[in-house]
Amino acid sequence: MATMLSDPHQSEGVVLLDGWDSQQALYRPGREAGFALLVDIVEQALPDQGSGLVVELGCGCGSVLRRIRQRLSRSQVIGADRDPVMLAIARAVLGDDENCRLLDADLLELPGVAELKGTRPNVVVATTTLHWLADPDLRSVYRWVAEHLRPGGVFVNLDWMPLAHSPAVSTMAEQLEHCHSQRQRDLGAQDWHGWWQTAEHQEWLGPHFEQRRSRSFDRSAEFTPDAEWHLQALTEAGFVEVDVAWRHLNSAMVVAVR
Repeated sequence: MATMLSDPHQSEGVVLLDGWDSQQALYRPGREAGFALLVDIVEQALPDQGSGLVVELGCGCGSVLRRIRQRLSRSQVIGADRDPVMLAIARAVLGDDENCRLLDADLLELPGVAELKGTRPNVVVATTTLHWLADPDLRSVYRWVAEHLRPGGVFVNLDWMPLAHSPAVSTMAEQLEHCHSQRQRDLGAQDWHGWWQTAEHQEWLGPHFEQRRSRSFDRSAEFTPDAEWHLQALTEAGFVEVDVAWRHLNSAMVVAVR
């Protein structure tokens, strides 16, 4: 990773980010394997030994950006999110990395991401974030990605994409995920609510929580269509090749080539 100037809250940010990763794994047993594959795909999609631009939609507190920068030191990355608390943690963790930019941007207002300044990314990724968008908004994001990627560029979406062809297998997957979560809780794992309570007790995040409370984070019910829906929507958005690259129970990764 490029040399970084330490943020005064870098150590606290790293603890919170590690805690975020742990509690997310509580709900998604295959999360780490999926993230590892995602970084592999990014590496293959970038030209010239890992240089090039990667944009992450809904970067949160930097889980994926940190992995990309640790593996691909020559990459340029842009992370976009509208949660000021998450962005503050990401900034603390990533420091003043000249190859990483973090943007306060709503996914519903992507055309306003002027920071791209005409530069087309080689890769766009999204992980466990686009399910918050309703059907027409998600289709709009897919069109935006198709319009802004370089020719031959790659889009990766890792998210909830439930099994669709067998109710019995789908039920089995849900039960396995539930059993995994319960075992982790029994071992004392912190859950989503516990993580947010911990973060809210961090004095340095106080102004960011105030800003967060001033914004509406109400969303409609989560939209989690099956992988086939995503493949069709990506094709309609203008991608020339689409497929499912990975699955673990009810999580899946779709990859699309522009």
